[in-house]
Amino acid sequence: IVKIAHLLSTHGALVAVIAGVILAGILAATMSTADSQLLAASSSISQNIVTEVFGIKMSKEKSMLVARITVVIISVISIILASNPDSSVFEIVSFAWAGFG
Repeated sequence: IVKIAHLLSTHGALVAVIAGVILAGILAATMSTADSQLLAASSSISQNIVTEVFGIKMSKEKSMLVARITVVIISVISIILASNPDSSVFEIVSFAWAGFG
C-alpha cells in the first residue's frame, strides 16, 4: 500500500492505472496459457494414454473424471516444482525442448 501511495503521489493516478491494466493483461495471458496447457495434458492422458495404450473403454463421464483427476495431479506437481527453490524450471523446460530436436 505504501508503494502504491508513493506511486500515486509521485507520478499521478494515470500512470498507476496504466500499470494496473498492463499487469492485469500479463496475468490474464499467463492464466490462459496455464489453463490451455493443463487441458491439453489432461485430455492427452485421458484420451490417448488410457483409451489407446491401455485399451480401456470409458464413458464420457468416466473420461471427464479421469481428465479432472489428471488436472489436479499435474497442478500439484507443478506447484511442488515451482515452490522448490532448488529445482530449476529453466532446466526442466530445456530438457523438454531438447526432445523436439
